[in-house]
Amino acid sequence: MSIDRTDIRHLKPDFKGITMKIIIILCFCLLMISCAQTADYSSGNVQISRITDDQLVKDAVTQKRYLSSLFLSEEAKKELDTILKELMSRHPNWLWTKIENDRVEVGMTKHELLLSWGKPYSTHNRKSYWIYKTVGSKRQISFLKGKIKRIFVTKDFKKNSSSTPLSF
Repeated sequence: MSIDRTDIRHLKPDFKGITMKIIIILCFCLLMISCAQTADYSSGNVQISRITDDQLVKDAVTQKRYLSSLFLSEEAKKELDTILKELMSRHPNWLWTKIENDRVEVGMTKHELLLSWGKPYSTHNRKSYWIYKTVGSKRQISFLKGKIKRIFVTKDFKKNSSSTPLSF
């Protein structure tokens, strides 16, 4: 029994495909690591009291996203805890129980919403309302004077879908 060279060609490994997959995975890993880089608050090298609320909320959202990824680390947990403790001391009137449980309600500030749900999918009309998308629903948050005025939830994305105002 003889085997023709053309018969075994299909047995060669596809290094081109494997190489591309490895490159894509490495790029993804590097992107995730670079996205999670924030100031080193937990070490005490940065005077956290001098950092603006906007920057602290941005860094907290970044750390929270990092913690929900595959790249969970103790350093990221410490950073997030340090940032949240500072924000709690500055804003004891914020709805921290809601924020910790990823809930929002009418009257919350944009910072509270960002800490609860993270960055919006999109913003519209000079940021007077934000859109969050989840599996099977879309949430539109409208603001008045920097606070949540109304929350609309659309259950599906069809043209005739109904929106109902809800409070979470």
